[in-house]
Amino acid sequence: MVKGRRKELPDQLSDLPDSILIHILSMLEEWRNKEVVKTSVLSTTWRSLWKFVPVSLHFEPTRFHYDAIRDFVTSTHTEINYWRSCKKIKKFSVLLSICDERFVKDVDLWASFALIDAKVEEFVLEFSYDEGYDVCEYKFPKYAYKNTSLRYLVLGNCILNPKDNVNWTSLVSLSLRDLKLIEGVIEKALSG
Repeated sequence: MVKGRRKELPDQLSDLPDSILIHILSMLEEWRNKEVVKTSVLSTTWRSLWKFVPVSLHFEPTRFHYDAIRDFVTSTHTEINYWRSCKKIKKFSVLLSICDERFVKDVDLWASFALIDAKVEEFVLEFSYDEGYDVCEYKFPKYAYKNTSLRYLVLGNCILNPKDNVNWTSLVSLSLRDLKLIEGVIEKALSG
């Protein structure tokens, strides 16, 4: 070898089948979703592989005054738009300390994205409330009662009131905390 010249090695990793590359990428820790996306710069072969790696999305504000919550809502919308092209979002969780009427439509959009668009297997929606705030009055959306992709559902401080039968045929775990229940809801949920 001539001094100063590097011998080009073949890209053996990119020669692997996509299914193996996706499996390798999926081994990155869940909280490193964006690191998986960064692999798209490695080669043209890797450019769109990140879209097929199952990811978990978790949203939780760090501050709880109105301006911070508003900023959190805006950044969550941005983040969701970023992940729309991902083919598999496995888990989607939102933890909020307050349930403010001004943000109900935003939470509805997030739930719609997770349960309808992304068809997540695990959905977590929990509202806690601090002293001085009203108790949450978030109504779990009607379309969410007809979901065959959900395997794990965690709800905290929501109102459950399905009008029809519940269809959660794939559900293996249901965790309910501090819910307002309408008469007959538990029977409907369990029968679904």
